Amino acid sequence: MQVLFLQDVRSVARKGEIRQVKDGYFINFLAPRKLAVLAGDSMVKHAEKMQKQVVVKKERLKEDALLIKKKMEGITIIIKAKANGDKLYGSISEKDLVAPILEASKVELEKSNIIMAEHIKTVGSHNVTVHLAKGIEANITVEVQGAKK
Repeated sequence: MQVLFLQDVRSVARKGEIRQVKDGYFINFLAPRKLAVLAGDSMVKHAEKMQKQVVVKKERLKEDALLIKKKMEGITIIIKAKANGDKLYGSISEKDLVAPILEASKVELEKSNIIMAEHIKTVGSHNVTVHLAKGIEANITVEVQGAKK
């Protein structure tokens, strides 16, 4: 039975795809949950239209991510933290970098977008990667300055 998926179904299909499924799976699982509908001629055209929209949306997101990357590349963020010599009291995590990045680049991020091998625990210059989109990442420099207790 050919069905058009209205939503993503893990391990089966993505939204807008037309797939062959068993009758019982469609009748007992997909249809009651409104995850898929039978694929007729009009549904096939609708699916093609949906897939074109998805492609356009992905391209737009990629273009936006490239513009943001240009804006963010080369930014240096200065953070002051309590330190004893070169070692910080505590550490600087991804969560601590979200607000300074927003101030410096006017780009709103979540902490999950910031990629660090480990938390920053020393004074000095550190490179941090910001994930913007699939395959698009920006590198920024975080300058940590020590402040006495």
